[in-house]
Amino acid sequence: PLRKTARSIFTREVARRGLSFDLQLSAPLLPKAAALFARVPELPVALCHAGSPWDRTAPGLVAWRTGLAEMAALPNVSAKISGLGMFDRRWTRGSLAPVVEGILEAFGPQRTMWGSNFPVDKLYNGYRPLLETVASLVPDAMHAPVFAGTATSFYRL
Repeated sequence: PLRKTARSIFTREVARRGLSFDLQLSAPLLPKAAALFARVPELPVALCHAGSPWDRTAPGLVAWRTGLAEMAALPNVSAKISGLGMFDRRWTRGSLAPVVEGILEAFGPQRTMWGSNFPVDKLYNGYRPLLETVASLVPDAMHAPVFAGTATSFYRL
């Protein structure tokens, strides 16, 4: 109870100051995070690293998508397509497709933004190959919001 109250106080104070919150967590924590941030609807939250779908098995991806849906149900939450190399070090276009498609399906282009996670992802591949691969997975009509508009709006740039 005390930890739950402290989290609530912290998130409310962040919102009161007009700040946003970049959230990095593991996918099994998505439902708990959704419950927390549902109590602070005035706080803009950016879900980093696509919600960290570390478990790439079929049941793992189903659980990740379920958690994403809970987060996406909150209008104050946006998602970043970032950190993809961390959970898929030998990624291919085919292996990234379910993640990119899952984020876009859950959040739509107006609440999805690109984030590179470099230099960390440089351990697994270059910036250009990753960006070009993700760009090929995002429909052309969604490029403007995903690669500029959503971040500009979210971070008030």
